[in-house]
Amino acid sequence: MMSDSFKKSIDDILSDENRLKAVADKQFDKYDEDGSGTIDIKEFRTEIQALYTKLGKKPPTKRKIHEMMEKIDKNGDMLIDREEYVAHVKFILEGMRDGTLGV
Repeated sequence: MMSDSFKKSIDDILSDENRLKAVADKQFDKYDEDGSGTIDIKEFRTEIQALYTKLGKKPPTKRKIHEMMEKIDKNGDMLIDREEYVAHVKFILEGMRDGTLGV
C-alpha cells in the first residue's frame, strides 16, 4: 500500500508539467544507455523490468513489453523519443498512484 505522502508527491508531479518533464528527463537519461537520444526496445525492457522489480511485481514478458512499447511509440519507429517518454512517465505515475500499474 502506498502512503498518502507518496501519493501526494505523485499528484504534485502530475499537476506540474515542468516537474513531470524534469522527472521524465532524468529517467530518460538513465535508460538511454547508448546516448542516442531515444530509448530502444532493449533499453525499454531494462527500464520496465527494473520498475516492476522495484514495485515488487512480476515483470511483464518480452512480448508484453514489446506491446507496451508499440503503444508508447506514436510515430511507429520502435524508438521512444523524449516527448513520447513524458507521456509514458505520466502513465506510469498515474498507475502507481491509482494502484493499477501491473494489474
